[in-house]
Amino acid sequence: MAMSPIRAFAFRKSQYRQVRKDYPWIDDRTGVYMLIGPERNNNHKLTAYIGESENVGERLYGHIPGNKYQNRNWVDTVLLSSNDDMLTDAHGRYVESHLIRSVPKGSRWHLMNTKIPSKNAGNLRSSDRSIMDQFLLQAKTLVGCLGWDLFRNFYDLTQQSVSEDQEGQVMQSPDTPKFIVRGGGYSAEMVIDTSGNFVVLKGSTARVRETNTLQNTYRRIRRSFVADGTLKERGGEFVFTRNCSFQTVSAAVAVVKGASETGRLAWKVEGEQTTYAEWEESQGE
Repeated sequence: MAMSPIRAFAFRKSQYRQVRKDYPWIDDRTGVYMLIGPERNNNHKLTAYIGESENVGERLYGHIPGNKYQNRNWVDTVLLSSNDDMLTDAHGRYVESHLIRSVPKGSRWHLMNTKIPSKNAGNLRSSDRSIMDQFLLQAKTLVGCLGWDLFRNFYDLTQQSVSEDQEGQVMQSPDTPKFIVRGGGYSAEMVIDTSGNFVVLKGSTARVRETNTLQNTYRRIRRSFVADGTLKERGGEFVFTRNCSFQTVSAAVAVVKGASETGRLAWKVEGEQTTYAEWEESQGE
């Protein structure tokens, strides 16, 4: 089996009828879909339902409130299929199963699927599984690019490995400055390493107190850092005992300040008032 590139659609539930009219082939095409919306009575949590069907257009109709598979949380849709007609129901069931299993526990997402399919759903041959694993990788990337962090493991906001040379010095990305954030109870330095991650340097300090705005994700990261000795309390502050890498500037500043904040505005170029956001924008000029 050789499958052409993945085809993805994103649309609001209110656009469903128009999408079905404009792309009638989805009524007899195998596809995997995600129905996304806010959780009722909790605006800080999102819900997702992941499904598949040999007739994905018709199956979506069944999720409209009042129909067989009604989903009252459904607001946005992500539909994944292939550019050809080589995706079978067995392939769809395999992809559905692995996408369901890829939603991390403890995230801001409430997965509405009540049954978890088996790992070998679809009973595919090893050659087909290899191709579907590529499809899965593309699917997760596309869903992320569309703005949904459904498959993002928030415990991975920090990386334990830092790009360092043999002397333990951070391998800093060339032509990038050092960034600083300072305030009551914290003073930290950050550089960008050659992997593109944001490294808070050893010896930086973090505030011990946490504010009510701090997201639970970052609370867990701070607790894990205290537990493993990355953060040690000295003189009323936490001190970083090692270089610590983050995937986002906001994660870095949240751990340092004990408060959620837009990292692109909080970090400043050393010796200047230029924010990270301003510096980043200037790189494209």
